[in-house]
Amino acid sequence: YVRPHVLAILIVLAAWHTLLRGDLRRLFVLSFLLSWSYSFPLVLPALVVVYAAGSAAAGARFDWRPAAAAAGGVLAGLVIHPYFPHSLESLLTYLQVIRIAALERSLAAVELGRELAPYSTRGFLQLHLPMSALLAGLSLSGWLTVRRLGGAALGTLAAAWAAFLGAWVFPRFVEYAAPLCVLAGALAACDLLRGGGRAEVEAFAG
Repeated sequence: YVRPHVLAILIVLAAWHTLLRGDLRRLFVLSFLLSWSYSFPLVLPALVVVYAAGSAAAGARFDWRPAAAAAGGVLAGLVIHPYFPHSLESLLTYLQVIRIAALERSLAAVELGRELAPYSTRGFLQLHLPMSALLAGLSLSGWLTVRRLGGAALGTLAAAWAAFLGAWVFPRFVEYAAPLCVLAGALAACDLLRGGGRAEVEAFAG
């Protein structure tokens, strides 16, 4: 694989834009492109499932269609691939590496993919304290004003939490946790302002 990670992150953010707009066709296409540009494209369908669950917490029904579109696009991209069937074999290898890294919790246990080895708690907080504080503040604000937050904000916040917790186990997840935290903050601020919660936003920001 050629793995341009910045491109993969941009594709995920573009896919999130289509997710928020409900454009399933473009979500499928972007998921397809992700499977050609990233070695572990399953991250997008997984985050979309978490988004759907978080969005349902706002009172909407659980919508499985975006997750199906993302998973279908990834699968199509892995099958219609210049290196098929090795594209599938490579993904299985990554799943094995992730399983070993998660179960052994040791850098020595991972000979391949050492970037998947876990952080120490102290190291994580030293590197990601601002993001940790932002996510905690957003969650507290969302909990206290949950009736004013819409499905997009709660869904993105749930996905940000999933990526954040994933980064504790596999540091590479921070590539998705950081932008999703910022996006969740923006969506929450928009919902609070539209819902008459300007005082809450100003209190949180100040």
